[in-house]
Amino acid sequence: MLLGRIRQVRRKNDQPVEVKREAIPELDEYLIRRDYTGAMAMLEFKRKDEPQNITNNLWLGHCAFHAGEYTKALEVYEWMLSLKDCPTEVHVYVGCCLFFMGRHKEAQEAAEKGPKSALQNRLLLLISHRTGNDQKVLAHHAQLRDSIEDQCCLATINYMRSHFHDAQEIYKRLAESNESFHAIAIYLGMCMYRQDYFEPALRLTNDYLSTHNDSVTVINLKAACLFRLYDGERAVAELKRIPEQAFASHYAKHILKHNLVVFQNGEAALQVLPALVDIVPEARANLIIFHLRRNELSEAHALIQYEPKQPTDYLLKAVVLCTIGYHTGKAEALEQAADYFQTVGQSVAECDTITGRQCMASHYFIKKMFEEVVVYLDSIKDYFKDDSLFNFNYGQAQLCCSNYEEAERRLAAVTDDDITADPVFMQSLARAYIMNKKPHLAWELYQKKRSSSGSPFMLDVIASDSYRSGYYYYAAKAYDSLERITNVDHWLAKRGCCAGLFQHVVNRRAPVQHLEEVLGLIERYNTSQAIYMITTISKWISDNKTFL
Repeated sequence: MLLGRIRQVRRKNDQPVEVKREAIPELDEYLIRRDYTGAMAMLEFKRKDEPQNITNNLWLGHCAFHAGEYTKALEVYEWMLSLKDCPTEVHVYVGCCLFFMGRHKEAQEAAEKGPKSALQNRLLLLISHRTGNDQKVLAHHAQLRDSIEDQCCLATINYMRSHFHDAQEIYKRLAESNESFHAIAIYLGMCMYRQDYFEPALRLTNDYLSTHNDSVTVINLKAACLFRLYDGERAVAELKRIPEQAFASHYAKHILKHNLVVFQNGEAALQVLPALVDIVPEARANLIIFHLRRNELSEAHALIQYEPKQPTDYLLKAVVLCTIGYHTGKAEALEQAADYFQTVGQSVAECDTITGRQCMASHYFIKKMFEEVVVYLDSIKDYFKDDSLFNFNYGQAQLCCSNYEEAERRLAAVTDDDITADPVFMQSLARAYIMNKKPHLAWELYQKKRSSSGSPFMLDVIASDSYRSGYYYYAAKAYDSLERITNVDHWLAKRGCCAGLFQHVVNRRAPVQHLEEVLGLIERYNTSQAIYMITTISKWISDNKTFL
């Protein structure tokens, strides 16, 4: 979900209200329906007869602003400033328009020309945050009062700083004391969404849509929840409820275009996302993910060349550097990735979230501190029961901690074809089978994957782990297959397997058929040792057939 644009809805109450507007009876009908386009058409018609009517122009600017037509609203307000009787508060309204157009320096200059007011303070606070002026942020923050508008502004600042829990607490308090302000529930839902509480967020959107079924912002939030809880198909179907005209003209058109790409698994990503990188915060992240999936590491790396400010920024850098580190073997990239993961995982905004715990697990995974990895992944495993990537990582960590049963269970649950084709996955699952006394399953896995590029690595694991565990039959078969694939001689290992298996047969711990098969594997060695071993064991088998 793209929150940069949704924040604009949150600040609807920040639209200048200090100047008292006289009511226009026929306008009420449009405002009740939130039909700002219709209202603007009516006001434009009136404007032709009374172009300098202050009330009419104030309402026209108001409607244009709420319709997301900030350029139109700016034109109205700037024209009003040329009128003799124009209220000085209009300078602040100009600042509001410029702020939403991303022209922060001009917005500040315009706002400072207006009289001091609660609206001016809120606007300057938001501008200071956007421009990174922490000193001014503190100064304007100190001037906030307990009004709904000021508290919503404070929650917005917390939200934009990724302090979602703090923002949530403010909205909870406001919702309890202002039950008729239904939109606050959606702001609350947005905070929950960002903390990965998708089901509660979805319930809030459903409640809101039961009485306001045409809200583009809420439909978008619901679609995002459906995407995270279910799949992209349901999310796209929800977005399709938005009329095409509204989809194109609504203030959130950029976020809607972006989300449609995400919900459709990156379809048209290169056509849509690059233009949105500086508009929609999540566009950069999803473009990076798109490049990583295509193994375009240089393109992904180019997109993280900026100074990180928020946990999300650090997370993007961590993921890219981690991928580069594992693909290229660069230890420096992995060290940087580990540090960035730790920064996110220990941040106030993310320390108690699923994302934060995943980051700490990633940090310890890179550091090879697998017991810590298990602790963090254990705390969130219920959220990822059917997630192949989670099960792969969790299974590897359990394997490294010698928790073989849980490792096998998690690895066997992986269904993603890309992961099951990964040599590391094949080696891990084979090892889990062997350590759980199921070497036959490890061999069956090799038989299924023998045509893959990772099969030699899996054979090496099966051979060495089976030998150490006393499964000499499967060790011998694995060493023999390795010998045929790599042309590397494994006579000593196969000789040891044959001797070990012979001992097991003598002690009735293995069937003689296995021993006969292994003897066949060393028959091609025309050495005195091989001939002596084959002759001796064959004679013993012949002499003891009655007992075998």
